[in-house]
Amino acid sequence: MKKNHRSRAAEDTVQAFLDSAGRTVFVLGALGTLISVAMLVYYYFHFAGANDATAAQMQNVALFQKILTPASICLALGSAYQFWGEEILGVVMLIVAGALYAAPSLLAMAGGATQNKVALASANALPIAGVAIGAVAVVAVVIEIMQRVQMRSTLGAKGDTLKYGKGIKEEKETQNVLLGKCWQLPYCRKFVRDLCPIFHAKTTCWKERVGCMCEESVIANAMKGGAIPRDVVAAQKYIPVNSKLTPNQKAERCRNCVIYNERQRHKYKIALPATLVGMGAIYAVFREPLKSGIYNLIQGTQSVADRVLLKDKPGGDNILMAEGFKEVLLVVIFVVAIAYLLKVIEWLFFTLKV
Repeated sequence: MKKNHRSRAAEDTVQAFLDSAGRTVFVLGALGTLISVAMLVYYYFHFAGANDATAAQMQNVALFQKILTPASICLALGSAYQFWGEEILGVVMLIVAGALYAAPSLLAMAGGATQNKVALASANALPIAGVAIGAVAVVAVVIEIMQRVQMRSTLGAKGDTLKYGKGIKEEKETQNVLLGKCWQLPYCRKFVRDLCPIFHAKTTCWKERVGCMCEESVIANAMKGGAIPRDVVAAQKYIPVNSKLTPNQKAERCRNCVIYNERQRHKYKIALPATLVGMGAIYAVFREPLKSGIYNLIQGTQSVADRVLLKDKPGGDNILMAEGFKEVLLVVIFVVAIAYLLKVIEWLFFTLKV
């Protein structure tokens, strides 16, 4: 007991230290990032109309750039630790990363073109922070996807949320057939199955809306050793009918049954690779059109902004999007799309229970 108590105390101490360190890293990263970004943006607009740049001014820009890079990494890591599990964590981080990466174009849209070295250096220092935050965000999204997939593929719905069959162990001798019938899944108990009319009728409990986990008469018959005809048609007549419950109430019993949840887990394991293969196929087939669409969307947005800001030459001349950036942006969009598609699949199979 003392050893276990000491172990728990040590774990609590380590956890408290990690929480404190995470908060410190997040706060310092946020302060460093905000101050550096604010100063670099200030330098951009302050020197945008200047004709020359001094060495001291360039040194100030270099200083804040040196602060911004590690600060943005600390902000990203601290945010990932502090807000892990939040649904919008990855999306918010990617939005911030995208804004910082596109800062030179955004600043040019807001302040006009500039040839001043200080202003250009200030603007060009911001994308580095965007890359750092974006890299951490993508890694965080991928890790979250892997964790959720592993949990759902292994456990399905949480066992403590299931009303029927909660805490029951798998039958080792039962083969777990992919998308099998209820009696082909590992939670169907052998002593019940041998005397179960659903088994001998070769149907399923969720189709008949009665089963060994929710209907007492099925268990009672198995405990009594009541004989069930082995003929499929004859066994159908022995399937109990509960007239006290409505069809919706019976369906709700299925949704809260450990056997039906096992089948839902099978559906999820099939939908998972199908989604990944489908998204991969879309990426491979429509890669070039999607990249062009991204570029045209950004150009169109800038063109609208130019007109709103009464620029003399609207049309997106300030945007210069490298081919590599379009590829990376498309990959990031697909990663986020896959993450939310998997959440939709998870909701369908483990919350809605379709």
